[in-house]
Amino acid sequence: MRLRLPLTSRRLLLITLLTLVGVMAGMLTYTSRQLAVLSAAAVDYSATSLAIAGDVSALHELTIDMERSARQFYILADERLATDFNKALTAGQEIADRLGNSLMPQSAPLTERWVALGQDVAAQLKKRSPANARQQRHVFTQFRELALVNQQLEQESRRAIQQGAQNFEQGIMRYRETVITIGAAVTAVSILVAVALGLWLSWLFDSLARAISGLGDRNRSEIPPIGGPTDMHALAERIRAVKLALESLEKDKDLFVRHISHELKTPLANLREGIALLEAGIVGTLSSEQRQIMTILDKNTALLQVQIEDLLQYNTAVFAPGQLDLKPLDLRALIVEVVNEQQLRCEARDITVEVVGTVDPAPLDAGKIRIVLSNLLANAIHFSPRGGQIRFSVEQTDQALILDCIDEGCGVAPDDSGKVFNPFYQGSRQIPAVKKGSGIGLSIVKLLTEAHLGTATLVPSDQGAHFRITLPRHP
Repeated sequence: MRLRLPLTSRRLLLITLLTLVGVMAGMLTYTSRQLAVLSAAAVDYSATSLAIAGDVSALHELTIDMERSARQFYILADERLATDFNKALTAGQEIADRLGNSLMPQSAPLTERWVALGQDVAAQLKKRSPANARQQRHVFTQFRELALVNQQLEQESRRAIQQGAQNFEQGIMRYRETVITIGAAVTAVSILVAVALGLWLSWLFDSLARAISGLGDRNRSEIPPIGGPTDMHALAERIRAVKLALESLEKDKDLFVRHISHELKTPLANLREGIALLEAGIVGTLSSEQRQIMTILDKNTALLQVQIEDLLQYNTAVFAPGQLDLKPLDLRALIVEVVNEQQLRCEARDITVEVVGTVDPAPLDAGKIRIVLSNLLANAIHFSPRGGQIRFSVEQTDQALILDCIDEGCGVAPDDSGKVFNPFYQGSRQIPAVKKGSGIGLSIVKLLTEAHLGTATLVPSDQGAHFRITLPRHP
């Protein structure tokens, strides 16, 4: 599928269209020529049939004239009657030769018999002596045989005309079958070419669409080479260059975040220590207004510290995801520990957390799995309504551990389902009374899960959000 063509998409489509039009034109040309051949055959058949019928009828009329002349000759003994007989015989011989040689070859014996009988009668008429009764009987017997020959010629002419009609009909049937076969073949080839070209171009467009949709996604692999027309290949190369540029910017951004997080952590710690000293009254007693200001500063510095720690966690997951310390770990027990650590947050909003199921210990990195569970629980608490319930469920198969985290919050919008694990992404559904998070918790979950060769997915749910973590039991 990486075939490269020295043509643009427009030229390729134009060439394909012209080729199909050319094939159709060739079929129409062939059909018109065959129609011309059939028309000529029809005209020839009509002319031949008319000629045969006319010659057979003329031969019959000449036979009657010859018999009339012979009878009158025997009665009147007039030489002019014998001359009329010979003229009629000569004309009959020409017609008989035409019927026997070209029009009705199968009737040649009959026409030869007709000529022989006529010549025999002519020989009898040439005798000058008065005809006796025996000679007359012989002549009239010959005319009876001529009448029989005429009847046989008429039958043969009918058979010849019928055979010509059958041959013409068979020719039409052969032409029809040929046209149908060629038409079906041309149609099949046209459809095949159109479908193949359409599928190929569709595959190229889909490849370009996937490449474009993967821009900026660090989890997407390198864009494979895309062939096809020159314009599509050039577009694929531009997309590849843009992806490389975005990856470079992403690395620079991650490095910047990593450095700035470390740079902010130390002065922030000093700031919190200073606030603590002021609140303790080390430098003097504070007024109520000053204590109120110090409380606001303490809350904001604590919030800033949490966000900086989230950034540090994210950078750790990005730059060192594969550095795992695998030891047998009881996943259910770790979940209970994480829930207990965040029990105060849950009690503040009257949220209950339920942990169900048991699994066998599996080789996992306890520190990284703890981060995964903490972020899942923090995300569920953040989006759960007051008095809601969060449910952790664990189970195992022969090959994997399955962890489900289900809450009763606002859930994930369908348009956000494919982006919810992207770093710094804020979904469209938010809790109005709760401050927005950093948007990197779920991306940390995904990175650390994939470091264990597992998967983190969003399971469709009618109410709330349902996240599933799948970890291999034997990594």
